[in-house]
Amino acid sequence: MVASAITSGRKLLAISRKLRSIDKHASITYIVGVSKVQNDGVLNQLKTDLRQGGHELIIIEQCLLPRSKNHHKTAWDAELEKLSKYDNDDFASSGNLTKLTNYLQERLDFLKKNQGEENSLFLKRPTKAVLKLRPSFVFWLDIGLDTGKATQADVYWTIQSLLHDLRMKSDETGLASTYHSTLISPVCFDRYNDGIIQAALLRSASPTELNYQLDDRYSRQMTDIVLSIIENWEEDHGEASLEFLMALWTRRLKLLDAHLKEIIQLIESKTNCEEFVFFGTALKSQICCAF
Repeated sequence: MVASAITSGRKLLAISRKLRSIDKHASITYIVGVSKVQNDGVLNQLKTDLRQGGHELIIIEQCLLPRSKNHHKTAWDAELEKLSKYDNDDFASSGNLTKLTNYLQERLDFLKKNQGEENSLFLKRPTKAVLKLRPSFVFWLDIGLDTGKATQADVYWTIQSLLHDLRMKSDETGLASTYHSTLISPVCFDRYNDGIIQAALLRSASPTELNYQLDDRYSRQMTDIVLSIIENWEEDHGEASLEFLMALWTRRLKLLDAHLKEIIQLIESKTNCEEFVFFGTALKSQICCAF
C-alpha cells in the first residue's frame, strides 16, 4: 500500500482493517512518502498498530506539523473576513465610510479566489514590493538550502514547523502549557528581522501566543518594535509593516489599547501611504474606549 502523505494515518488503519482476511502467510508493506503526523506519540502508536501481525510501515520523509481542519480559522480566513466587510464592490450597501485602497481590494479579490500561490502568502511591502528572503536564513544554515530560490511558502512552512515543535514540548523550554498562557517573546521580531520571517511568525502563531494584552511590559516591548517598523516603512526594516497592521486589525496580535493608540497616531501621520490611512481608521474603530 502506497500513500503520498499522511496527517493522522487513519486511512491506513482503515485499510488494515479491510485486509484482515488476507492470507496469514502474506504480509503488507505500507510505504508513505511524507508523514505530517502531529506528534511522536501518535506516530509511534500508528507504527505499532500497522505492524501488528508482521507487517511493515516505511516512511521516507517525516515532519511533525499541526493538523488543520476545515473549521479552524487561519490568518487568511481572518484577513478575508475583515477585508470583505469593506469590499468596494458592495461599498454602497456596506455602511462603511472607508473604502479599501486599490491594493487591498486586489488582495481581497485574490483571497476570494482561494488559489494558493507560493509567493502571495503575505501582504506586500508598503512600497508594493513582494516580501523576499535575504541570504543567511538561520534555520537553513546547517542544511545548505539556497535562500535565493526560497518562496514565501518555504519560509512559512519552516516557521510553522518550528513553532509546532515548541508546542509539543511539555517542559519549560516549550510553548505548551496547561496552567498558564505562553507568549512568543517580542524579542523574536527583533532577532529575526527579515520582513518575510516576521510575517511567517505572525501568521503561524496562534492568537493566544501573540496576546500581549496580558502583560504591560510585553505589550510595551511589542509596541516599540511595531512603532520602529512603521517609522521605517520605506526601508528594509519596515518591509512587514502591513503584516503587523493586518495582525492588529484581525486581533491575532493584541496590545493594550493605550499602546495601540500610539501606533494609530503614528500611521495616521504617514499620509503618503494610503494603506496606513486605511488601517488607522479601521483600528481606531475597534478600540474599546474613546480615542
